[in-house]
Amino acid sequence: MIKLDSLDRWMHLKKGEVLTLAGNAPRRIRLQVNSPKRSSLFIVNGDGELAFLAAPDGRDVVEFAAGGDVRLTTDDDDVYVYTAENEPTYTIIPDAVIFTKIAERSARNPDLEHMMYLQQVNLDRRLAALQGDIQRQVNEAYEAGTRVANTQPAGATAPKDDAGQSGQDANGSASTESTGQAPSLEISSAGQNPPAGHPAPAGEPAAQ
Repeated sequence: MIKLDSLDRWMHLKKGEVLTLAGNAPRRIRLQVNSPKRSSLFIVNGDGELAFLAAPDGRDVVEFAAGGDVRLTTDDDDVYVYTAENEPTYTIIPDAVIFTKIAERSARNPDLEHMMYLQQVNLDRRLAALQGDIQRQVNEAYEAGTRVANTQPAGATAPKDDAGQSGQDANGSASTESTGQAPSLEISSAGQNPPAGHPAPAGEPAAQ
């Protein structure tokens, strides 16, 4: 099947004529060729010299990459070419009727503008008062902590731990309650009976 699409897009490239494909950046060019026989295509450089490009046969496609302007010519009169390089990217419509209109922004109500200004001023005042209250609370807490640290006596008793151990008291002597031992008791043996089965000490009468 030979597919030609729209015949209006095909250009007749005659012998000696030059087809210029304008461009700037390097790009891939797809050139469709249609001719009744094998024909040669050439690239024309800036000096007018010819450089062989390809020899398509009948309905064929020539694809290559190039940058800048590309000038093509052929050695046959019956060559038709088509490429998207020469397709228009936009369409100009003379004396076009425009049905759209850009809407202009209407002015605000002056009373509404004044009310919004007052609301903003009131909001700024409340934020400033809140910031001052927070700073005052921080300063009071700092001053309270400083007073507590300064009023603590230098010889205060160290706190006891759960094991019953503590440091020394205010006079520097160890507390008997913190050693974990019972205090020693001195019991006089005068006037008391000795334990059963034990004789009375010498010089003391035996209990009746």
